[in-house]
Amino acid sequence: MINIQTKKGSTAANGFLLSGVLVACGGIAACSSSSGDSGPQGFTVGGELSGLAGDSVELTLNGEETLSLDADGAFEFDTLLADGDSYEVTISEQPGDSACLVDNESGEISDEAIDDVLVQCGDFSLAALNEEGQIALQWSPAGTVDILYSSDRACDWSNVQQCADGGASYGVSGGSAVIDAENDGLRLDTTYHLVMQANGMQSDVTTATALTYHLTGYVLDTVLTDQHLIAGGYFQYYGGLHQGIAHFRDDLSGTPLTGPFLDVRNEDGVVAQITAVAKDPDGGFYIGGNFASINGEPRAHLARLNADGTLDEQWTASLDGGITRVNEMLIDDNRLYVAGRFEEVNGNTGFTGLVALDFDGNIDGGFSPEAPAGTLFFAQVNAIAIHDERLYVAGRFDTPDASNSNVAALDLSTGSYVEDFDVDVNDTALAILPSSESVYIGGSFSSVNGESRNYLVAVSHDDGAVDPGFTPNLNGTVTDIAVGPERLYITGHYDEVSGSSWEGVAALSLDTGGLDINRDLRVDGIAVTVEVRDDALYVAGLFRSIGGERAINVGRLPLGSDMAVDPDWAPHVDGIPLGFVESDYGMAVYGGIWGAGGEYIGSVAALSRQDGKLDANWNAGVDGLATAVLHLEGGQLYAGGLIEAAQGESRSNAAAFDATDGTLLEWNPEANSAVQAITTANGNIAIGGDFTEINGEPLTRLALVDPVTGALSSMTDPQVNDTVLDLAYYSGDDVVFVGGWFDEIGGGAPAHLAATFASDLNSTGWDGGVDRSVNAVLNDGNSYVMAGGRFTESGGQNQAYITVLTPGSNVVGTPPDLDGTVTDLHLLDSTDQLLVSGYFSEANGSARDGLAVFNFDNGDFTLKPVSVDFEGDVLAVTQDENAVVAAGAIIGVNGNRHGYLVMLHPGTLQPIWPGEPGPTSGSGLNVLSGSAAKSVEADTSDSDNPVDDRFSTEKLMNLAF
Repeated sequence: MINIQTKKGSTAANGFLLSGVLVACGGIAACSSSSGDSGPQGFTVGGELSGLAGDSVELTLNGEETLSLDADGAFEFDTLLADGDSYEVTISEQPGDSACLVDNESGEISDEAIDDVLVQCGDFSLAALNEEGQIALQWSPAGTVDILYSSDRACDWSNVQQCADGGASYGVSGGSAVIDAENDGLRLDTTYHLVMQANGMQSDVTTATALTYHLTGYVLDTVLTDQHLIAGGYFQYYGGLHQGIAHFRDDLSGTPLTGPFLDVRNEDGVVAQITAVAKDPDGGFYIGGNFASINGEPRAHLARLNADGTLDEQWTASLDGGITRVNEMLIDDNRLYVAGRFEEVNGNTGFTGLVALDFDGNIDGGFSPEAPAGTLFFAQVNAIAIHDERLYVAGRFDTPDASNSNVAALDLSTGSYVEDFDVDVNDTALAILPSSESVYIGGSFSSVNGESRNYLVAVSHDDGAVDPGFTPNLNGTVTDIAVGPERLYITGHYDEVSGSSWEGVAALSLDTGGLDINRDLRVDGIAVTVEVRDDALYVAGLFRSIGGERAINVGRLPLGSDMAVDPDWAPHVDGIPLGFVESDYGMAVYGGIWGAGGEYIGSVAALSRQDGKLDANWNAGVDGLATAVLHLEGGQLYAGGLIEAAQGESRSNAAAFDATDGTLLEWNPEANSAVQAITTANGNIAIGGDFTEINGEPLTRLALVDPVTGALSSMTDPQVNDTVLDLAYYSGDDVVFVGGWFDEIGGGAPAHLAATFASDLNSTGWDGGVDRSVNAVLNDGNSYVMAGGRFTESGGQNQAYITVLTPGSNVVGTPPDLDGTVTDLHLLDSTDQLLVSGYFSEANGSARDGLAVFNFDNGDFTLKPVSVDFEGDVLAVTQDENAVVAAGAIIGVNGNRHGYLVMLHPGTLQPIWPGEPGPTSGSGLNVLSGSAAKSVEADTSDSDNPVDDRFSTEKLMNLAF
């Protein structure tokens, strides 16, 4: 029942009271009259109240009549208004325990009563979601509100227009809306802080970003066509960028909440990783990692995020000392336990890998790891776990009396050493997890308590004795452990479990450690983390499938006897996820996250030249890693890398497409390992890389194949003894120049830079005379060959990083003076403009951040007075008359956030997109872009021929960090 009390007129103007109940005239609106002589003349105003939980709400009509409502349902004012009169319903008194808003609150009487005024009550809150080009808003209760926003969290909202990027949308109704870049002037990829105001109330600040969608992983090579920029690389999705952590909805859909972008950097300004996360009781997160700053604010390895994902500016706990890292964080009662490798906490010394903090970040002096013989010494703590008032610790350390190594149990309250738990592990312990019956320990050890135990062991809670019945048979390190109701789940660096070939995740018997072969959890890469949450196993790492089912980098498998990937949980994470943590929204993934929630596209993508957006109709569907792309005037696009399939059809590390629409072509040379370089060679296609077989025939790292089928055009084996990274064809002498890590071709001496006959790719005997690896080679259309890489000598002269040689191996002119490794070269014949990319900061004494532009004329280089300020590494460049493209591990350009590649104006190097679109016509060259494999390293080693493991999964993991 609605109890309506009026402060003007009688309780019921158009009805009557019977035993305290309002009796209406066949409906509230019907009580009014518009004609006739009986009854009042005019129209009433009313509507519906919903969401009122406790106290009453007071409404006012036109500033005069008031109604006090204490329950949901229909309401009506007594006042009668004439046709054409204006009306406005406002809230004059809010309920004490919630907030109410009015929708359809005002208008003009038009020959009928008003019954659609909506009063909705609830928590006064605003939620904001990141979307492409806009911020989506939802608020409660639904009603008419003002939305204010600024990039300054400390904005004075009463004067929002004076705040940085300040703006407002007034009188917004309906409970949801969007603010977009095009219509509302939002800056893309900028964190905005937003509040909602209504009836003198203001919501808490929330945060969101209008995203520019990007490829969400490293771009390793690019080509330009008339309509597209085609990119290959280490990405799988197209969507919004993330860094470090991504949140997902709690409906098990894997839909991202894409919270505020965190700019996480180490002390060198390089993108860092989040290695540990713990959720605090207030809905925020404590995070640890190898970072020195977040969003430009100093944070030494520790930080706290608010519940909305923004940085807590007041929480400033820090770690330092030696090689500092955070391996794990746990919360229990009012403490935050931090484990890792550090010697200082908040400027205080004497810590060795373990500390307890209160929730404000202060050191908890009540927790002091001590043994009877003195302070327990931790060199490095890799894992911690809480069970039954104990903190179990695993790592690499000794107790003071040397009775225990690498594993210990501490009193959870005081940190004192539990002497009865006596465990001696002979090598590093990487994981520890107590169950109700046992303590499971994983690592790189081979004995425990003097007994032979390889990599995984179960010990007793009581005294640390080894469980004699638990005898798993593994041949490699165990790095993580999770316990489910029926099974123990492990991951690590092994390829055999219980005599079966097995990589990735394994399900073992809790009692015996035997492999459960019915639960096929094998991954085709590396699984870093396994966790059991909410009756499901969550797996994170660097992989594309679990048990043969698609799951890219993360997967959810409901527990059961026949576990399989949940196809509906698809967070689409690019990067290297390291772990999971539950949030108020659902599930969060952290680590070296590059992107989340995007559209799956594979590792070759076509972007519009106009605006950089994905062409959704062009879908190569490449599963794997694409390192080299080549476009021919005839319309073929060739791609090489570690490719498993394209558009659902099997391919072995190389594939070809119609460059116009992405249609898969029959070309399939079937290389048995990575193809990292592709070029034309007098009507054929030359490929180079790490392979030792093509189409089942022995050809080591260099092969000549048919451009249509991929069949071998020459059966001669060039016998290259190490990786080929780049190729360039010179039609004048009909030779293919070869660059890479090798120091022999055909048993001969040409090292790192050589020439081969285009007819069979046998060595011509020409030797570039460089002393270290060559990452890029090109020919200027004449007799010169240009090379860039890690070398410091060329042609017998001191020529570092870049050189130009004649067929006689003589250095031509004076090459540019660079201070770091060259990763790619591209020369545009029509303008003689040379692009040079790499790990350098200076060119010819002038500041150049990873990209330098020269005019090249017969061996002479003239540095052009244009530059770009990049954040991240430029690994690949290409150009035509209308655009320059820089790509790689780029996350910022001229202070604006970018997603791994950028298109620039060729004359000024100012970004074309995001920004004004540039021209779209192509260059018309026969070969629009040569191959430029990006298996490159910075010049950090003194080795003349460092091992090329860039395409191992371990190396790819390091790319993210």
